[in-house]
Amino acid sequence: MICLLSLGALALAGPVEARLAFGGQIQASGNGITDLGIRTDHLSAVLYTDTLALHWRQERSGGRAWIGLRGAAFAAGFFFNPWTAGAPDPGRALRSSYLGPEVGVQRYLDRGLWIGAEGHARYTTFGALDGTVVGVPDPALWIRADATAGLWQQDGALQARLRIGLDVEPLPYGAQTLSPHLFFDGSWRPRWPVAPWLGLHVGWAEEQDALTQTRIGGLTPYEVPLAGAAWFEFWAEDYAVGRVGIVSQGERGWAGVTLDGGTVGGGVWGLAAHGGWTRGSWQLEGALGWAGGVPRQPGVSPLSVYLMLERPWAPPRLQRDGP
Repeated sequence: MICLLSLGALALAGPVEARLAFGGQIQASGNGITDLGIRTDHLSAVLYTDTLALHWRQERSGGRAWIGLRGAAFAAGFFFNPWTAGAPDPGRALRSSYLGPEVGVQRYLDRGLWIGAEGHARYTTFGALDGTVVGVPDPALWIRADATAGLWQQDGALQARLRIGLDVEPLPYGAQTLSPHLFFDGSWRPRWPVAPWLGLHVGWAEEQDALTQTRIGGLTPYEVPLAGAAWFEFWAEDYAVGRVGIVSQGERGWAGVTLDGGTVGGGVWGLAAHGGWTRGSWQLEGALGWAGGVPRQPGVSPLSVYLMLERPWAPPRLQRDGP
């Protein structure tokens, strides 16, 4: 019902832009992606596989603000596909769902810099799957508030984002109820014919639990990527993950190789070959990862494959951070 009302409001709000994306990552267990979105100047409704995000936003030359509602049906936090010691662990798998509001504001500064604040509240419930052997946690209310700052230059070729804040769980999953954190994400990939490809993700936190820990791993653009690792194979409180590589870029296609390394799992690394191709309004992107320095149990392949076919928002819009 909420989705239908939102679609109706968007239809009455003026010219509508659309986004479509289909793909996924295949490793020992595969995970799919289906993104469908529509938006106007102020309203948007996007389905990220199992998660529906509804937002109102206002953007002007000096900044922007947004308020929204987000809900996940069954795969929140990837509790349904955990890994342990280099292999899928279906005994720990859980269904997880949440619903809650989110809000944010940003002020644009000179030279691509921006500052802001954002937060969310998510009421999360859990359930057992067919192979679950662990106990099902009680519902949790997760509240996050962050002060944010960032940099966006050269059409996104140079990006950085810093978040400092607190997680609070009035209805706790685990023993902790208050967790400070600091997260940094940055990347540099110039639009040169042959260019370096660098990335860095660093996180520090205290007293986090499985609900609030950062998800790391995979070739997808979500959370913290780590070539060779399965999608969100690692859940970490403190981490550092870096990327170094080289990419060749043309008018319609590109290809590159990267080496990723991180402190999670006692120290891990992986290699990936990446490529992309554009035709008209469609983009195809893919990558092949090898878990050279990520532990694997016997019979678990060290290879992973990522594919994404996407029609981006048309026309594209500058996105610093947020919906």
